[in-house]
Amino acid sequence: MRQRDADGDSAGFRGASHSTIRERLPEYVTLIARGKAPQPLFPDIASHLESCVECREELEELLHLLVPAYMGQVAPAPSYPPIDLTFLRHQATPVPEKRWSVNRLGRLVMQFSQAVLDAFKPPSLAGAMRGQLLYSYTQEPEPPLNLGVAIEISRDDENPKMACVSVAVDDPNRSPFEQAGNRIVLRADGKEWQGETDETGSFEVPGIPLALLPQLQVEVAPPGDGQE
Repeated sequence: MRQRDADGDSAGFRGASHSTIRERLPEYVTLIARGKAPQPLFPDIASHLESCVECREELEELLHLLVPAYMGQVAPAPSYPPIDLTFLRHQATPVPEKRWSVNRLGRLVMQFSQAVLDAFKPPSLAGAMRGQLLYSYTQEPEPPLNLGVAIEISRDDENPKMACVSVAVDDPNRSPFEQAGNRIVLRADGKEWQGETDETGSFEVPGIPLALLPQLQVEVAPPGDGQE
């Protein structure tokens, strides 16, 4: 019985030693691949390899894989698949290409929707809760009115459930400080806000409910336009 216990303990030790040797073989092989003698640093592995056929076979396989790599003998692949970086692209909601129209009275009109708002989101919404820029859009001058229009919608300073809509109009045929008189009308859910731009072409309306933004319509009429 005592001899059997001793044999069992010995077998268990050999098994653990064998597993440990196999785990350390990559280090051993790396030294060989680099042209260095591993035996002085790993005498236990060298001794084990002399009596273990299985580990010697694994050693040969590792050498077959590593030595060409260290010697620069690995042939390059004939081709590489293209890198797919589509996951980095912002999946913007498509909106109609023509965002402004000219109504029967000859005024520029933009009709908002949730898709349009999503397209107007700035790259980052970082900032304070109040006064935070939510949407921004710039329209370059186009015939027939040739008016440039910029719209910025920010969270209202006084009430975070409200928005402040700023409209800036630029008539390239007029001085930058002679842009007064453009008539602006905002409509949403039967409500209406209107006024005229100042000398810099700016007009601002605070206190518009955020919930109404997907219904918002912006109308711009140049100075001298007849009233409806």
